[in-house]
Amino acid sequence: MKKFNLFLQDDKTQGKVSSVLLFIAWAYEIPDFEFAILDKVMAFIGAVALANVILLSYKLIEHKDLPSNWQNGIAMIAATMLISGLLEVGAPVEDPALRVFFFFFLITVITYTAIADGVIPDVWRYVTIAGAVPLLIALGEDVFVGTDNLAILWVGYLIFTVGFPAGNYVAWNNYKE
Repeated sequence: MKKFNLFLQDDKTQGKVSSVLLFIAWAYEIPDFEFAILDKVMAFIGAVALANVILLSYKLIEHKDLPSNWQNGIAMIAATMLISGLLEVGAPVEDPALRVFFFFFLITVITYTAIADGVIPDVWRYVTIAGAVPLLIALGEDVFVGTDNLAILWVGYLIFTVGFPAGNYVAWNNYKE
């Protein structure tokens, strides 16, 4: 039974599987299928996978010269994104107020990606940043000004949906204890 429980696997396996699940959950949102039950299941999978990817990310960069607050900070970000994702699962419609959490997450992703040189291959680091920056701009505009810029949002989302999970998957695939 243990081998089927993701959370009882070693970190490398969890990191790889969570990255794949995150990609699937985020990619599912692109065509906007509108199957209520499946939408909620995929949002739940995405929330748990994202939290796990974030939580495990510290192990990938712990050998870097990081301030001591990073270990606890990453755990706090993982918990925040899990709660935000689960709130989205339980909401009957998308709550724009939850976008501020993703905005904050994008700031931390850009920082994490900059630190992860030599851990995440450069191509995936650049793809992640190329997706995160337009998302950050669009969400920042939405959160602080109250306007939507869907064109930039979708361009960033498409790029980020590939870059962030793929970069983490490759980093875990290359990880040596």
